[in-house]
Amino acid sequence: MKEYIAKKLFLLIPTVLAVPLLVFAMMRFIPGDPFGAACKIAMAQGYGDTPYEHPHHGIDLVCPFGTPEVSVADGVVYRTNTGCPAYGAWLDMCGGGYGNFVMVDSTFQVGDQHGTHHLYILYAHMKQDPSVQPGQAVQPGTLLGFEGSSGWSSGPHLHFEIDLERPVTTASTNPSFMLQPGLF
Repeated sequence: MKEYIAKKLFLLIPTVLAVPLLVFAMMRFIPGDPFGAACKIAMAQGYGDTPYEHPHHGIDLVCPFGTPEVSVADGVVYRTNTGCPAYGAWLDMCGGGYGNFVMVDSTFQVGDQHGTHHLYILYAHMKQDPSVQPGQAVQPGTLLGFEGSSGWSSGPHLHFEIDLERPVTTASTNPSFMLQPGLF
């Protein structure tokens, strides 16, 4: 387990200042499966550099269209987007390009003196409107929605992203530490 954590730490370092928060987050959260073991997951695109003009701020996980997506952590639904068609297209900016999505605010403490910190976990490109509402508490396994291809998408997948402290892509970090080893 120590080797697994050390390997993930090396992959997760977006800035030197974020390292202590990521270490505490990794100790706080138990890796999960955003599809609840409903299928064998394939990874379509990793985190970071891409052949396109911008980096990829999450990882794209593929299961069959309509596979249930579940929360991998406890938290509160921070934001959702609804109303996008199940199949988007290249440059489709419905939902800011994320289509139908759920963002969960999963807070954690770093000792008594350092306050509360946030991991904003984004589940994007859902088939239809999410199954949860802003303000709703979730726990691992809570149904969030179903895999789709809404927004700027070239096919059915789950865009899984983690933003540290702020719910914006500029605060993203590699989300692989939230996934069970061996999922793909």
